Amino acid sequence: MYLKERLPKFEIETAPAVFTLPHLIAWLETKTPDDSYRWCSRNCLLGQWAKHCGLSTGYLGLFDKLIEIGSYESIVGAAIAVNRPHTFGAALKRARAYYEVRRK
Repeated sequence: MYLKERLPKFEIETAPAVFTLPHLIAWLETKTPDDSYRWCSRNCLLGQWAKHCGLSTGYLGLFDKLIEIGSYESIVGAAIAVNRPHTFGAALKRARAYYEVRRK
């Protein structure tokens, strides 16, 4: 009992794995919902997410990475980003919808 009282208590925070749909959702949750993004630009939604994930190559590097790890998120991510409206809030709703379908 004495030892248990003296041991520090740890809070473990878990985060979704990078390059996954839950990670994309978590990132979108940090964005301002009404802010828009340009679909056909180097700074598109997926390019911004790729840079957030640490890929300096941005969007093109993201697809290479997703293919390398065998992730289907490249297809889903493109569908989330290309559909209108091009706001982060709308993209978040689409991402959550795809996630719910995938979980069933």
